Amino acid sequence: MIENEQKMKEILQVLNDEGILSNVIIIGSWSLFFYKEIFENFSPMVRTRDIDFYVPSPKQIKERDNVIASLKSLNYDFIRDTLTHKSTFISPDDFELEFLTKLNKDNLACVKLGNTNIYAESISYVEIFSNNYVEILYQGIKVKVASPASYVLQKLLINNKRKDKKEKDIESVRHVLNYINGSRKYSEELKTLFESLPKTWKKKIKSIVEANDLNLDFK
Repeated sequence: MIENEQKMKEILQVLNDEGILSNVIIIGSWSLFFYKEIFENFSPMVRTRDIDFYVPSPKQIKERDNVIASLKSLNYDFIRDTLTHKSTFISPDDFELEFLTKLNKDNLACVKLGNTNIYAESISYVEIFSNNYVEILYQGIKVKVASPASYVLQKLLINNKRKDKKEKDIESVRHVLNYINGSRKYSEELKTLFESLPKTWKKKIKSIVEANDLNLDFK
């Protein structure tokens, strides 16, 4: 078992029991943990203590009103920013859980998840995950996870914003690309997704690819 896997498993169980797991997608570095179910001999490079869930449609969350209480029963503190309402769950040993969603027309910094008191932070580029995820059966729980293609492209899109995490993200992208490039199916998915992106996004991705000499042959 990799570090913090038990915490991740407990969180998935809570979200599944409360009926909202089907409405969220695991993104970020914890996606890599599940890629061992996709790629043969994949070695997950999970070093973060944060797990992020993307919420494509916050208003579709149907409250069972026990999410906060259930996570508190696992000793997670529920913290909500007084200005933006951004919600974070933090364990005693600093394992964090956050919800994210795409930017909205009202320019709200955070969006409420249904009728819960949990707010997802609105950020750029996460909409790439809305229709680009894989479903994994993990210990009897069906989990939606960012597809390898969307993981790679979103990491490249945000690379210039990552500051101290830029090099770590590029290392992670190289790692996943090694497996994508070895699979006709997933390499085609990567090319197809890239071609579907806005021109400004493609330009940004190409600049990061070139700057880091990544093994991608986008035209």
